[in-house]
Amino acid sequence: MRRLALTLCLVGTLSGCVEAVGDGSNEPSGEDVPSTVLLDRLEEFLVGRFDSSLQSTQQPQYYSIQLLSCPVDAPDLGDRVVYVEQASMDSLSEPYRQRLYVLSADDEAGTAETVIYSLVSPGSWVGLCAEDELATLDESDVELREGCGVQLTWQEDTATFEGGTVGESCSSSLGGAAYATSEVWMSEDRLDSWDRGFDANGFQVWGAVDGPYEFLRQ
Repeated sequence: MRRLALTLCLVGTLSGCVEAVGDGSNEPSGEDVPSTVLLDRLEEFLVGRFDSSLQSTQQPQYYSIQLLSCPVDAPDLGDRVVYVEQASMDSLSEPYRQRLYVLSADDEAGTAETVIYSLVSPGSWVGLCAEDELATLDESDVELREGCGVQLTWQEDTATFEGGTVGESCSSSLGGAAYATSEVWMSEDRLDSWDRGFDANGFQVWGAVDGPYEFLRQ
């Protein structure tokens, strides 16, 4: 995978990475990092407000998108759960994607994973990250996106997470697709995500063509 390529949830219809921050010289390798440390770092990198407005001015084929994410309480799903909301900068009150990411880590493998859920009634949760209190969700509020989770590896040399979906496991019928893929790259100040849909013959039918969306922390 290219250093700047990636994707997290984030299977969507909009088309559309930035350089690693820090040299990672003091970072332990993934296999040496306890799962709680990996999870803390993954959640820290993922949570916040990001947007792709700079990229959209430099590459007009990419939309200006805001990505908001915040922790939620969802004990039915896991101990570390993050709500993610994406919307065009010109219509922030009408997000086109809302997901829950359940975060986990594997000490022995030195990897982390996000299991992804869609929301049964997404309109009920718009603006959730602006609330003062931690939102609570349960299994009845979500649906598992089978095979669409992202597997990530900690890269010591660049102090980043890199990874993506596995093979053709994430089914999708959007725009004539048979499956979708995501590639993701995360640093402390940036999240790059490349979501694409492919038909049964392996031809891309939606998603960015030239590379991932580059979301910079605001």
